[in-house]
Amino acid sequence: MRQALASLENKGHVVRQRGRGTFVSEKIGKLKLPHISGAIEDLVPTNMRTQTKLLKTRWIEPSDIVKERLKIVKNQKMLRVEKVRNIECTPFAHVYIYLPADIGQKLSKDQAQKT
Repeated sequence: MRQALASLENKGHVVRQRGRGTFVSEKIGKLKLPHISGAIEDLVPTNMRTQTKLLKTRWIEPSDIVKERLKIVKNQKMLRVEKVRNIECTPFAHVYIYLPADIGQKLSKDQAQKT
């Protein structure tokens, strides 16, 4: 038990105070989360089955935040594609894709499913 506590103390996970006890270090609450970026396909191991279910597509007036993030300067309709991605038949992500009019007009339902 002493060796285990000493190991935790050396790693900074606990603080020992003589006469008071052993306490969880405040550092434990400040865990670094991994940075995730890239395509969904990059996050899923290649041996797992993935499926995409198209829920709906519709033309919308984009919100201010969508305009800002996609650097849309003029008011234009956008095609919003809504999908659910599954891994091994279990929902993994609910995805919205916003496409400018010139691209959205050329997109077929089959292409929207695969996007």
